[in-house]
Amino acid sequence: MKKKHVLAAAVSALVLGSASSCLAAANPFSDVPKDHWAYDAVTQLAKDHVIEGYGDDTFQGSKNITRYEMAQMVAKAMAKKDVSSADKAMIDKLSAEFADELNNLGVRVANLEKHSDNVKWSGIFAQKAMKGNTDENTWWEKELFLNVDGQVNDDWKVHAGIDTKWGTNTDGFNGEKEFSDKYGSSDHEVSNMLYHVYAQGPLFKGSNLTFGLFTPGLQSGYVGNARTKGAELDYKVGKTSFKVYGGKLHEKNADLASSWSGFFHRGGDLGDFEETKDSNGSTVFHDRNLNVVGGSIEHDFTDRTSAGIGYYALKNSYAYDKGDSTLGIWAVDFRQNLAKNLDLTAFYSHGNQHFQNKAYD
Repeated sequence: MKKKHVLAAAVSALVLGSASSCLAAANPFSDVPKDHWAYDAVTQLAKDHVIEGYGDDTFQGSKNITRYEMAQMVAKAMAKKDVSSADKAMIDKLSAEFADELNNLGVRVANLEKHSDNVKWSGIFAQKAMKGNTDENTWWEKELFLNVDGQVNDDWKVHAGIDTKWGTNTDGFNGEKEFSDKYGSSDHEVSNMLYHVYAQGPLFKGSNLTFGLFTPGLQSGYVGNARTKGAELDYKVGKTSFKVYGGKLHEKNADLASSWSGFFHRGGDLGDFEETKDSNGSTVFHDRNLNVVGGSIEHDFTDRTSAGIGYYALKNSYAYDKGDSTLGIWAVDFRQNLAKNLDLTAFYSHGNQHFQNKAYD
């Protein structure tokens, strides 16, 4: 009887935490009868140090042991290597007795391991030196970019990208400090900046929806590679992919493809505006947020050859010249894989606005 009390205390200590969380769910296992031969068998395995971790060879307590808890003890014994033939025979007998519980335990462990890997962190650090700024000084920059990826279920996932930069054009290497990039007329510090945040998953068979703040994935980003607050829907039929997206552009001024990008103004929470004067000399603000839509058809002719065609429209009533509110860009691309890690890519685009209406611009 003392052995049974000893083992009960040992199991109670062993299963604290992980077992209790499993048992908090539906636990169909009944108690192992106090006169069951498994008590003596597991106690003997403990004495032979096949099962360790009790902390003391003198156990006390009167807790009944369920078949599920006993299966956990057996599982630990089964994982032990270099056991004697007598202990091996005892383990085999116990594993046969608690086969159903061990199978159930295996499923729970597999699920636990899968869920513990649902969130993944990755990142990259870069040291940069850039020449050719207007002040002719070298711009030194350090950048740390962190990615956080979470698997919501078998189909949907979420992603966040966090960007931090330090830079200087006066203090040289290792003299970098925090700085800001200009979005509209507002300065956004590039320190723990939320660069991307989006969810992604299928709406229906063959589709993939992305929504949030993301970089579109059309035609390898040759044209529509500006971050967008909106959504993208991809649909693949055989070897052909159809992709559409839309939303508002969200990029720093220097990265926007428009001649006015450095000169529009942000009016508090009201958006980006151009400030002008009317005929009476009063100040007038015109909304200059860029709305964007785009679509492409991309086809894989073989595993090594693919091509695509796309159209992109950036629209704002006051952003572009000649009274046309839309910058429309047609683009075609071609890719040929020549060898491992070697591709030949050709790309052509043509727009309808000044600075965007020639291939060489």
